[in-house]
Amino acid sequence: MKYEVAARSDKWGTAVMTTLNKQTHHRWDILVTNPKKYKSVMDKDWSREDQKLEPEEELPYLEDNKAYLTPVTQKSLEKLLKKYDALVVNVRYPWCSQCKSQDETFLKGAKQIKKKSKTDSKWKKIAFGVLDAREERSLARKLGAKCDYTCEYKVFAESTDSPVVMKSKWTESELLAEIQKYLSPAVNILKSKDELSKLQEKNTTCFGTFASDKSSEYGLFRKVANIMRGELVFAAWFGGQQSVELKPLEDSATVYSDGFDDNGTKFLKWVKPRALPALQAYSWQMRETYEGLGLPLAKVWLDEDEKDKGKNTDSSNYNNNSNIRAVMRDLAERFVGKIAFVEQSKSMYSYELRDFGLSSPEVYPAFGIASNASYQAIKYGFEITPAVAPSVKEFWDDKEQATAKLTGFCEKVLAGEWPEAHESEVPQTNWTEGTVKKVTWKSSNELLAPVTPLLL
Repeated sequence: MKYEVAARSDKWGTAVMTTLNKQTHHRWDILVTNPKKYKSVMDKDWSREDQKLEPEEELPYLEDNKAYLTPVTQKSLEKLLKKYDALVVNVRYPWCSQCKSQDETFLKGAKQIKKKSKTDSKWKKIAFGVLDAREERSLARKLGAKCDYTCEYKVFAESTDSPVVMKSKWTESELLAEIQKYLSPAVNILKSKDELSKLQEKNTTCFGTFASDKSSEYGLFRKVANIMRGELVFAAWFGGQQSVELKPLEDSATVYSDGFDDNGTKFLKWVKPRALPALQAYSWQMRETYEGLGLPLAKVWLDEDEKDKGKNTDSSNYNNNSNIRAVMRDLAERFVGKIAFVEQSKSMYSYELRDFGLSSPEVYPAFGIASNASYQAIKYGFEITPAVAPSVKEFWDDKEQATAKLTGFCEKVLAGEWPEAHESEVPQTNWTEGTVKKVTWKSSNELLAPVTPLLL
């Protein structure tokens, strides 16, 4: 934004011309949300408008599909939230064509729900709504309306006015699978401990006891449960405020003790990493989940080729994967909430070793940490050199030593004290004095901190 005081006076006095860059690059329709307030002090200089811009075609999306889609406005929102268990809202501009596929999928999903509701009453409590972001600017702004390719929906559930973001889907079946999470309450209200035991037998379960369903603590508990739908089970009973505990499948429970003194963010950050297994096999479909954690991602690459197990003649590789997983789980427990841990197979993900500086040569298992789960993350590689252990096998055979050394590596990465990894060739080992020496990234310290003067 920039402004300037005009040289000439105006009918209202001193004129100020303001130039704003539009967030969405389309023609102006109205200048401000509520023009009545500014009628006496501001008007639009039509002579400055680019007359070459063609008016954009507006799609009668809502008008043509009112049998399946519900119009959402600031006035109607409260009534809709009371009427439906879940309201899935597509916030769109009438002239936006960038999300055409999203709009089509949304409509197909709405039609499917209409069809399902005829045979299953549960689906009658789900509504697909459309918000005209141009006409309902105030609400659209609150919901983060935008016109770009990062299409998403907003889901209001259980009469809450805090919507959850749902990524748009390519097919209506994927969309319905996501919405199916809202057919059941976010929190299971229990009447006995037996009910809790049954839940914990089959699910990772977060459980809390609260004074009542009106308590602020329970309100935040339910808010987080709504955000985490489908990732774990939330359960509660009422009768005195106590601590909240989370019990993963086949693991002991951990207790949340930081209190509910914020808007739920602190509790959400505590739950998210504990809702995932301490160590699990990674696939690319999990990327968004791990990106959402906002934590560094530790990766161990395993050689899972069955025909090589127990027959590996390469002394640089080690195939006792149960031993390795035990070390990884120990590390995962030590760094829960600080680092997430996954395992990856040699056959699928060996190409990643290059970015961690671990590809020349490839040695399994390999271990490294990315600063986050995105492709652009900074990489840190842990190489088992002779200074670390005589061999890869001896390093992993000694679980206590492996855990101690990898703990130190994790701590240094978190503290920003471990050097960033880069692709590198193997350092030259057959150099003799008086000949030219080849330097690689792995041996770059010879340049950065030379013992004797160098000519590069």
